[in-house]
Amino acid sequence: MFVNKYGKAIIGFLYAVAYVIIPLLSGDGHIDRPEWVTVAIAVVTAAGVYLVPLAPDRPWTKSVVAMLLAGLNVAAVVILDDRIDAQEWVMIVTAALGAIGITAAPARTEPPKDAATGGTTVAVGWGFDRHSGQTTDKA
Repeated sequence: MFVNKYGKAIIGFLYAVAYVIIPLLSGDGHIDRPEWVTVAIAVVTAAGVYLVPLAPDRPWTKSVVAMLLAGLNVAAVVILDDRIDAQEWVMIVTAALGAIGITAAPARTEPPKDAATGGTTVAVGWGFDRHSGQTTDKA
């Protein structure tokens, strides 16, 4: 199923969309330069979660990418603004929820189709990337 393979990437995309929508709906109604920095970090988060493969012995790789970049986004919000108002708090909470959502979403990494030697398919289901929730199959 599409969501079971790309769940983390889908949540990452929605996280990036939220980082575009929040400044447009709150505050002055347009995206300022500091807000563009946070939008860029959110887009890189979504791309990183999509591009980083799951490894058989490290099923948490996509989640770590999301958490590190969400932390960077929180730092950007705090550093680039003179004060933390309601909009910034919403963006900080969105970063935290984005990281939690990406961590909780399912994902599946399959070996390349042209791999002559086979490979390992790694999947994590809904939940927090527990090793017990990981399934691996020889392809």
